[in-house]
Amino acid sequence: MTDDRLIGTEVGRYRIERLLGEGGMGRVYVAVQPMIGSQVAIKILSDECARTPELLERFFAEARAVNLIRHEGIVNVLDMAMLPDGRPFIVMELIAGTTLGNALRSERLPLGGLVQVTCEVLSALAAAHAIGIVHRDLKPDNVLVTGEGHAKVLDFGIAKLAPGLQHGLSPRTQTGALLGTPHYMAPEQISGKGQVDARSDIYACGVMLYEAITGRRPFEGETLFDLMRAHLEQPPPSPRSLRPELPVAIEHVVLTAMAKRPEDRFQSATAMAQALQHAAAELPQHEWRPVSSRSGVPMISRGGSRVVAPSPADFAHRSTVATPPPPPSKKRLWIAAVVLSVVAIVVVIIAIGQGGTDKPAAPTVAAAAPPMIAEPTPIPPAGGPPAPVPVPDPVPPPSEPTPHTAPKRATPPVARTAPPAAPPAVDKADAAKHGMIIGDNVTVGPGVTIGGGDASKSKPARSHYPIDYDPKHFDAMAYLPKALVLARAVYADVGFVRFDMVNVYPDGHADLTLTDDSASYLFRSPSRSARPTDVPANLPVDIACYVEVTVGPKTIDVRARGMDPTDPNCKWPVRRLPTCSMASVWAQAKQVGAKTNTVAKVAFLEDGKWFFDNEYAGEGLVQSFSDRCP
Repeated sequence: MTDDRLIGTEVGRYRIERLLGEGGMGRVYVAVQPMIGSQVAIKILSDECARTPELLERFFAEARAVNLIRHEGIVNVLDMAMLPDGRPFIVMELIAGTTLGNALRSERLPLGGLVQVTCEVLSALAAAHAIGIVHRDLKPDNVLVTGEGHAKVLDFGIAKLAPGLQHGLSPRTQTGALLGTPHYMAPEQISGKGQVDARSDIYACGVMLYEAITGRRPFEGETLFDLMRAHLEQPPPSPRSLRPELPVAIEHVVLTAMAKRPEDRFQSATAMAQALQHAAAELPQHEWRPVSSRSGVPMISRGGSRVVAPSPADFAHRSTVATPPPPPSKKRLWIAAVVLSVVAIVVVIIAIGQGGTDKPAAPTVAAAAPPMIAEPTPIPPAGGPPAPVPVPDPVPPPSEPTPHTAPKRATPPVARTAPPAAPPAVDKADAAKHGMIIGDNVTVGPGVTIGGGDASKSKPARSHYPIDYDPKHFDAMAYLPKALVLARAVYADVGFVRFDMVNVYPDGHADLTLTDDSASYLFRSPSRSARPTDVPANLPVDIACYVEVTVGPKTIDVRARGMDPTDPNCKWPVRRLPTCSMASVWAQAKQVGAKTNTVAKVAFLEDGKWFFDNEYAGEGLVQSFSDRCP
């Protein structure tokens, strides 16, 4: 704009070179530091907004919020000052890239790249939420994607700061009034009847991911009132109806984030990031290219110039990272194949040498292989996320996962239903091609498989995964939404029933390494709960209508299962997630005498109550509590 009077002038230590963009509150310019030639972005508040005290406060709040967070996933604010005419300006880093909004309007974005971008956005939000800052205006146009496909969150201009951080902000800003973009606002943000907190940002992130995946927003309306009512009342259309190749597990993450009630969403940005990355495990290789402005999307600049790759400190804000590992080399695959071929030849020679004797035949390669595969690292698909880790089946847990299991009595013969099919997430042909792990078998190269037979033919669906949490400081409540995603990879319609946690300390964290006791979550599938019509009514029947997710110190075990066949089957109700935390259950226990120098078994049972047990050698507390936190 040649008629812009600021272009070519000096602003502080910088010279304004060109206009970068314009919005409702002002303009953003590219500026240069003449002495060293470095470029920055300068956001200048408009003259009209500078005369409005509330908007002026919001402008200052953005600089304050970003300065407090200090996260590489957020565009950095370098300086703030005043023009001679009294208008304030913010100096920010300049980053080459495009907004996610521009990217999704330009092409259909790869799912794996979207998972990476979303996890990095969630990492930045987690850092903000950790110090009490809620963004409140998250949308695709406020997420910058760098040339390498990394995410930077912009525009904390209407961020809500915790009371201790506010320092004189206006009552309108403090009370969380209707500020934000209606297409991405959470129901409680629209109605004003609930607290606007971190879960409001999670809702907006769910809407943003929905739009990025499908190319359209979940809710539209002819009027603003219609749009807001849709957010409050209407369920979003299925993302898979608009993008059929979307894995069911990713759809569940999106819809969980967009739940109408905050308590039904992920309770933290970290929990959503964990669930999303795990749900993306089944994505094919070609979906893992980055959402990059260097792959055909027009280049723009907003907010920042240096491109900063996420650091280990950034990734610490989320337990897992969606960046795929490098593919295995062909050399490794063929070395493994040659070694196994030699082993097979040796075994055959031994078997021939023993021919005609009464000695039992030598074991097959499949039987002999397990002791030999304890060391090799699992080989993930090229360009994709890590595959599940194969481990021996653990000792099965009690038939009913309660803290106290009654002695079993003899049971009559049981009519069993056919075991459910294995989760559809793994395509065996593709697995053999890339060297993936399938169930209890290990494929180490094209046509080379070692291990047992097809597990799905002899037992219910069972999967093993590497842990993505600290087993010594396990947060059972934060992991619950992710456990639900794992369970829905087996049965898509499961709902929460109960969970049992062991070795829980008074601050609420559990140490899964202290004992061999198992900690587990239980979910039920309504569609799998009906009694088979071909089984006589007077025979007990074991129906695999439940999915149990067992979390351990080294692996996560997911399997379909039934309960004791002599007990009522598949009747435990599907419930909403509990509202209390483990620490608050411990607080209730301490009020009635629980000693704090112990660990406890804490369970949320199928009757909707908490169970607490820190009894040892006849001493301690065994008591139930309601799900009403003190």
